[in-house]
Amino acid sequence: MPKMLTEQALNNVEYVSIEDYIKRVDALTDFEEKMALTTRYLLAYGYDQQRDRPFHEVIHVAKLKMAQASARLRAQSVHPADEAVNPLENDPEKEASYELFIADPKAYLTKEVNGLLQKAEGEELGEDDQQRIANYQVMSAALVNDPDDRLYYAIAELDNNRTTQNLKFHLEGKFGGPAELNKAYEATKPGLLSRAFGTSSKAYSNLDAAYQAFNNPNHVLYGDMNSLDKAAKEYLQHRFPQWDFKNGLPDRAMIDKLSGTEKARTLFSVSILRSTAEERTYETLLTATKDKLAEKEAEIAEENPQNVPEPEANPNEEFQKQLLEDLQKDEALEAGQDEIEEAYHANFALDDNEPEIE
Repeated sequence: MPKMLTEQALNNVEYVSIEDYIKRVDALTDFEEKMALTTRYLLAYGYDQQRDRPFHEVIHVAKLKMAQASARLRAQSVHPADEAVNPLENDPEKEASYELFIADPKAYLTKEVNGLLQKAEGEELGEDDQQRIANYQVMSAALVNDPDDRLYYAIAELDNNRTTQNLKFHLEGKFGGPAELNKAYEATKPGLLSRAFGTSSKAYSNLDAAYQAFNNPNHVLYGDMNSLDKAAKEYLQHRFPQWDFKNGLPDRAMIDKLSGTEKARTLFSVSILRSTAEERTYETLLTATKDKLAEKEAEIAEENPQNVPEPEANPNEEFQKQLLEDLQKDEALEAGQDEIEEAYHANFALDDNEPEIE
C-alpha cells in the first residue's frame, strides 16, 4: 500500500486541536504512518501557546487512538502477545517503539524529539526548518527537565479509573461525536405508544438499565464492562434468535432489514460491543507494555547495580539549560501542567470515516 505521508509532510505538521488530530489520524490506513503522524503532532504541541486541551489529555487521546488501530491489527493475528501493539510488525525495534509509546509516552516523546534533533545536526536548514528545530529544542528541554515528573504522573492519572470516559470516547467514534452519540442513544428510547402500553422488550430494558448503570458513579455497576457486554449481546440475541455469535456480530445487511427503534437499538448494541473490545485492547496493552518495560529496567539494574540508566543523550544541552530557566519563569509552563478534570471529550468529532457497521 502506498505511503500517504512524506518526510516533508511530517515536517510541516502543526498542532491545531484534538479534533483535527483525530480526523487526520483516521484518514490514514497504515499503522506506521498513524504513529509517525501522532509523534509529530504531539511534538508540535509546544508549551507557550493556548491549546484546546492540556498536553497530558492530548497524549491520552492519542494513546486511545493508537490502541484502536492496534485492536484492528490484533484481530488479524492469531494469539498475539499481550504487549504486541502491532503484531504484524516484523521489525522488533519499531514494535518496541510502539510499546514504549503506550507504556511511557513521555519517555517515547523524549527519545523521538532527541532523535530528530540529532538528525538535524550538521544539516543546512531553511528558515522554516530552523523554526521547527527550535520548537523541538523547546519540547526536548521541557520533557527532560519536567519538574517532579509532573507530566508522567498526569498521564498516569488519566489511566486510572477512566474506563467510563474511555468507553464514551470509543462510542463517540462509532457515531461521529458526542452530539451524535446522544442522538443515537435517544433513538433507542421507546415511542409514545410503546411507553403507554409497556411493549418494550425485557432485553431492551436490561440494555438501557446496564448503560445507565455503567455511567452512574453511584451505581454498583459503574464502569462494569462485563454487565454492559452481557446486556448488549442479550439484546442482539433477542433480535436475531437464530444467529450464531461464533460467527461474529450481525452484519449490516441483517441490520438494514430492521427499522425504527429496533434498528437503533441493534446499532447501539453492536457499537457497545465493539467499543468495549477496543477498551479492553487498550487496557491489555497498557498493563502488558508497562510490565515489559519494568522487567527490562529491572534486568538492567540487576546487571549494573551501580549504574542507573541515564536518559537519552540530549543535543544542545547548554541551550536547553538556559531555555529551562526561561520556561520556569513562564507562567504558561505551570498552567500547561495543571490537572483539568473537566470532560475532555466534550467537543470531539471522532472517526468520521468509520462506518457504523462493517
